[in-house]
Amino acid sequence: MGTKSIMLDMDGVLVDSLGALLNCYEKDTGIKLSTSEIDNYDVEKATGIEGINKYWARKEVYKNLDLTFDAKVLVSWLQQRGYFFEVQSFIESDETAIEKARILKDNGIFNFKFFQIGEGKKEFHRFDYVIEDNPDVVSENYRQLYLLQAPYNGYLKENRRFKYIRRLSDLINLI
Repeated sequence: MGTKSIMLDMDGVLVDSLGALLNCYEKDTGIKLSTSEIDNYDVEKATGIEGINKYWARKEVYKNLDLTFDAKVLVSWLQQRGYFFEVQSFIESDETAIEKARILKDNGIFNFKFFQIGEGKKEFHRFDYVIEDNPDVVSENYRQLYLLQAPYNGYLKENRRFKYIRRLSDLINLI
């Protein structure tokens, strides 16, 4: 096989945007929520708090975010080996697109694609490996999926094309 191609999701994989969203919500309301309490990919369903998903459209969620340490290790490893990788992510607003692009560019990642919610679909079929945290993608068309384990996605049964990983650096031994 030639050069390996990898698609990386951004939210929940490369950055802890859920933690940042919950921090923004706490700042506004005084109500503290923990990421370990979120047992559904849809934050509104997980918390029962109507309107909390609107926070995804706020630039403040992404303003002070950076790649996690583990993400930086993986990205560096992929770059050193010359693997083709692309970050694909959904955006809720132009403001969040600007902030997400800044985070990626600040970390030397220039190959990314954003999709407006409801106006596009991630292109899983183009890649040898897909790295995600969204449990809904298990039914998509991909070659090999690695799902970064989280409280909201740990209920799925692995198979030969879908495996859980505990940390992004685990991929170094799998790709």
